[in-house]
Amino acid sequence: MLSDLYTEACEDMEVGRYETAEIKFEKLLQLNKNDYKILNKLGVLYTYKGEKEKALTYFNLSLDNNSEYAPAYVNIANIYQEEGQMELAEEFYLKAIEVDPDYALAYYNLGVLYKKNGQIELWVKNFKQYKRLLKREQYNYTNVKETNVNKKKFLIIWPILMFLIAYVFLMSLMK
Repeated sequence: MLSDLYTEACEDMEVGRYETAEIKFEKLLQLNKNDYKILNKLGVLYTYKGEKEKALTYFNLSLDNNSEYAPAYVNIANIYQEEGQMELAEEFYLKAIEVDPDYALAYYNLGVLYKKNGQIELWVKNFKQYKRLLKREQYNYTNVKETNVNKKKFLIIWPILMFLIAYVFLMSLMK
């Protein structure tokens, strides 16, 4: 139920139903006021609404509850980048990478910042890392999907195999 409410709130936010999303996120927050993911999502919501100071407050609350949550660092950096505070933005993107070296979006956004600043070599370096991480994520997803397919095949074959073993066993008893 809670995950459904979270999903609904995220969907509402993405289609522009900000008030509805805000109500749902606040309900979730009442159940767990320290949920760093919900605090971060509220920050994203306020960013969409153009309330950047309020957004920064929620991103920082998210980090107060989990200082290793890279998306909150990236969200703060995005605001700083939008406001032209490139050094602060770079600092927060780098912090996101420090706490989660596998967070692809941090490399992408850092690369965008470098491109805007004319630092093409750094842009290329970060974009390549972003692509490597995406490929690895795709590979991991594919392996999980293939594993699930193999489990399904096994579940289909298992009863047949058991039947054949039982049949062979019974036939050997009859001799």
